[in-house]
Amino acid sequence: MVETRLKKVIKENYKASDIADNIRVDETLATFGLNSVEFVKLVVMLENEFGFEFDNEHLDFAKFSTIRDIVDYVESKI
Repeated sequence: MVETRLKKVIKENYKASDIADNIRVDETLATFGLNSVEFVKLVVMLENEFGFEFDNEHLDFAKFSTIRDIVDYVESKI
């Protein structure tokens, strides 16, 4: 469920609309044009989507290189 919702957020907000059906959890966030600034925007969207706040120590783009990294973190928080 987390994976599906995360993919939906990516599809709706990043240049993934054309490949959204094929988003794999091992894809890097850079695939969708995310950089450190865009990562912060994604964090805010995910906090709203899932109803929790990222811990300050996890607000580091380098800690989340793939979709799987984010899915695992979100699952650990909800």
